[in-house]
Amino acid sequence: MAATNTTFNQIADAIEAIATGIEGMSVELAEVVHNTVTINKAVDEIAAVSEQSAAGIQETSATIEQTASSMAEIKHSAEHLAEMSEQLNALIRQFKL
Repeated sequence: MAATNTTFNQIADAIEAIATGIEGMSVELAEVVHNTVTINKAVDEIAAVSEQSAAGIQETSATIEQTASSMAEIKHSAEHLAEMSEQLNALIRQFKL
């Protein structure tokens, strides 16, 4: 009978040790879940910043293209104005005495 009691006590101790281990794992698992949630939030924030940066880059690119187009128009207008100026000077020379 004493051997049976000893065996049951050993089993009870083993069950208690397992329960303690499970409790410890449960706490660690809760920490892992918390850390995973925190990491997911950080990744979402990084993704949002990346999207904003991409949008900013696209806007900047569009602005640069518009500026280049405007500069080309200004160049064309300046060249046309220079031609008109030359023609006007030629006409003025014709009327000089």
